[in-house]
Amino acid sequence: MSISREVPTSVHESSFVRNKLVTKAKTAISLVVTRGANVETGEKGRPKITFDEDDAGEKWLLDTWSYSVRLTLAVHRMSYVELIPIVREALRSVKAQGDELEAAWARGQVVPARCKANSEQKPYTQKRRTKNNVST
Repeated sequence: MSISREVPTSVHESSFVRNKLVTKAKTAISLVVTRGANVETGEKGRPKITFDEDDAGEKWLLDTWSYSVRLTLAVHRMSYVELIPIVREALRSVKAQGDELEAAWARGQVVPARCKANSEQKPYTQKRRTKNNVST
């Protein structure tokens, strides 16, 4: 699996903070994929991170796919207890959509009609500029 991380300087001026964001995201992804990290309510009702080796492995990833992650400053402020469920849901969603696309491609379809990613995209329309800069 390859991961491309995007943390523009508009997120934070300090390269130290941007690198910390990347490290935190990589760690959360790694915990979910390699150790099956999850968050459960522990004693006294406080959330705690648990590890389930049966929930770990390649089932979270799409083989031969590359992932692109755009991080925000909110990740820096999150604890791992907050971040791990978000990462789990994101990986689960990407895996499901990727499996659907691969199955459609195997059937010879270019794009499946009911793919969630396609239904959320707005159609591209190019506006023409007239002489008076009025869009048509």
